[in-house]
Amino acid sequence: LKTIVGALIQSVKKLADVMILTVFCLSVFALIGLQLFMGNLRQKCVRSTAHCLNTTLPSYNNSTFFCNNRTWSSLEDFITNE
Repeated sequence: LKTIVGALIQSVKKLADVMILTVFCLSVFALIGLQLFMGNLRQKCVRSTAHCLNTTLPSYNNSTFFCNNRTWSSLEDFITNE
């Protein structure tokens, strides 16, 4: 039992080193990706004002949609109001 516990502790230490290296590499790739694609990915889901009824809709699990100035009817409205 002592041997098994010792082996587990050693493997956790080595696994921690691998996780630190993995997080560092992913952070570098994330920063590179942000710099390369900054502003290029503008395809976003926007909510149409036709579906904005200010009432509870049973088809959406009793969720309520409210019209406000952050609700756009098209992607062009989203781009111009940004």
